[in-house]
Amino acid sequence: MYIDTDIREDVCFIYLNRPDANNLNQDLLNELYDKVCWASEHQDIRVVILTSKLLFSFSSGLDLGSFMDNRQKVFAEKVFNTVYKFFKQ
Repeated sequence: MYIDTDIREDVCFIYLNRPDANNLNQDLLNELYDKVCWASEHQDIRVVILTSKLLFSFSSGLDLGSFMDNRQKVFAEKVFNTVYKFFKQ
């Protein structure tokens, strides 16, 4: 599990937590997608803050070695549609 959450009143903090540098592989992105979807379905959450549990970095970016197939295009479309729906509300 690479994503942690904390709810404070109407704010949802979503923390990346993949040592050593929060590099984004498919598993982390899937978890992040699920948490963003979960937050978007809760009317009482008005703000989502994406941050890191690591002390010295937010994210090193994509773990390119884990992106060697076509799943990422499908995933990117799914994320875009979810984020668009969230902000359209």
